[in-house]
Order: sequence, then structure tokens, then C-alpha cells
Amino acid sequence: MRIADLTFRQRFFAIGAVALLGFAAIIWIGSKTLSDVRIGSDRYEAIVKDRDLASDITPAAMTVSPAMFYVMEAATAVSPEIRSSALAKADAAIAAYRERSKYWEANLVDRGLGLRDKLLREAKVSGDECLEALVRDVIPVLSAALTDRDKAMAAIESMIPKFRAHRAAVEEAQ
Repeated sequence: MRIADLTFRQRFFAIGAVALLGFAAIIWIGSKTLSDVRIGSDRYEAIVKDRDLASDITPAAMTVSPAMFYVMEAATAVSPEIRSSALAKADAAIAAYRERSKYWEANLVDRGLGLRDKLLREAKVSGDECLEALVRDVIPVLSAALTDRDKAMAAIESMIPKFRAHRAAVEEAQ
């Protein structure tokens, strides 16, 4: 039997049956997907664990800790190459902090928990102060061709209270 031999009514019902089977398949696939990732399911728990692992192993972009780490590495570097590499990484960490700050300022919605105020008013302000001290006082000393370690460490020590205030604000927001 060929399609051309079917009457209009038979063709109409055949197309309807195929469309109905297609919709049924879409509904079945959608409900299967939703049931697989519903809250409390094994797949959902696997996704949560994957996200937790990712957040545990990646540095937090909304803290100045990565920049501080690279500045400390530069301060204790035994060669100019290691120092310049650490300072380049510190610059990248500072840029990432500023980029994420702008993103969260534009996108963080406070749902009545006070998270926006804690992050953007307390943690960000103290983080910005800490970074400004790094950029203004510490990085220029470390960038000098012949870095005086005592001067570099004194510059770092002078900004540690700012870093501690930032860490306290971040930890309070968590």
C-alpha cells in the first residue's frame, strides 16, 4: 500500500497518529528527565556532589585570598622569574576578583537573608580595601628589579589587618 492510495481522511488520521506518538515520546522523555533529577534523587545528589567538589577545589573569586597567596609567593621567591610569574598570577587573581564583583553587584538578588548586604557591603568593601593596599603598597615594591625583602614583608604586614577584616566578612557571609 502506498501513501498515494490512502484517502484524505486516512492520511489525516495517519499524520495525527504520528504527531500523537511524537508528543507522547516528548512527554515521556521530559517526565523521565525530571524524575531523574528531582530533589532527593540519586542523580540530583550526584550533581550536588559534583558542584560541591568543583567549589571546593577552585579558588573563590569573591575573596582576595588567591591574590594574597601569589603576592606572598612573589615576596618569598628566590628568582626574578618566579617573582614575575607570581606577580602575573596575582594580577590575574585581582582581575578575576574585580570581574566577579561586578557580576555579583549586577546579579545578586537578596531573598531576605541579608546575603547581598553581607557580600557587597562588608566582604566586597573590605576586599576592595585589601586589593587597593596590595596594588598601591605591595606590588610596586615586589615589582622592583632588586626587591628588598624586608621592605616587601613590611608592606605585606601593613596590609594584613585589611586582609583579616576581609576574611572575617567573607566567613560571616557564608
